[in-house]
Amino acid sequence: MSITDGTSNTIVAGQGNISTRDYQAVGGVVGSHNIFAGGSAGTMRAGPDWVKGQPLNVTLIPDSANPPNLKAGGWGGPYTQGELMGMGDGTVRMFAYSLSPQIFGELLTLTGGENVVLPDS
Repeated sequence: MSITDGTSNTIVAGQGNISTRDYQAVGGVVGSHNIFAGGSAGTMRAGPDWVKGQPLNVTLIPDSANPPNLKAGGWGGPYTQGELMGMGDGTVRMFAYSLSPQIFGELLTLTGGENVVLPDS
């Protein structure tokens, strides 16, 4: 697999947000399926409404008592300040929930050719 956008600008692992009511669930949790192999788009790196070849606009959402917003990508987690993501270069970064959906979407692509500039935190 080639990561032409650069390994430090590509998310390879992250967490999907879930309902806080599901924290103690033993099954039937909705969400947390954001990166998986297969499907009609190859390796899905967005959310269920993404169309291959189209730009990604993906929102980070903190866990809450509500079900995850899978239409917005379903990414997020339990942390109050943002979400931890594993990058292609092996680093782990915290991304604020306020990060632009466009920039977050660009970080999910391997070969999109975007020149991602992260805002100062």
